[in-house]
Amino acid sequence: MEGDSLRNVYPELYEVSLLKAVSIGAMGGWIDGNWLWGDLGISESLLVESGLLGKYTLLRDSLLHSNGPMEVLGKDEVMWIGGDSLDFTVASCYDFYERDLIPFGPYFKFDEAYRHFWKAEVPFKIKPFGWRLLLDRLPTKELLVFRGISIPLDKLMCTFCGYGVENRNHFFFCCRVVKDIWFEIALWVGKSVSAEGECLSNFMD
Repeated sequence: MEGDSLRNVYPELYEVSLLKAVSIGAMGGWIDGNWLWGDLGISESLLVESGLLGKYTLLRDSLLHSNGPMEVLGKDEVMWIGGDSLDFTVASCYDFYERDLIPFGPYFKFDEAYRHFWKAEVPFKIKPFGWRLLLDRLPTKELLVFRGISIPLDKLMCTFCGYGVENRNHFFFCCRVVKDIWFEIALWVGKSVSAEGECLSNFMD
């Protein structure tokens, strides 16, 4: 207030206030687009008993007259500066953190799979499953053993064909039973299929 804090201008009122530890924003609120001050943490009975009612009235009047700039500025809003629209989206957050990303190692041609994945036109509930598949985080038998789950050696083979260890690439692309399924799907949608080997290469194809 005129270059000084309310605490220094009205020290007696500050001492009896119950809102010493809160911000100015917690001493009032917006109602129908207008800012209204509360009681500043000082009860009317206490004001009368302490003889501070006059100073309290003066403080209230000064605060009410200072509402002009506050009304012009309006209520505080949360804005996301990481995107052009100032509205937060997962895509804008991803782009924001990717700006300063420095890739490690040589360029890998299948790195683009991670970028294109979330833009694929598939039901959203399928995307978390596909993302775990790309990152090799689905609980295949091989991954469970890697994480310390005890599985007998004779039980590690593929559940469908029984000819290979059940891991991500075999279970979804190399198993002969799964290949037949991919072939039928390809015929249904009118596409060619060559499901072989690595997951990321199949995704980009």
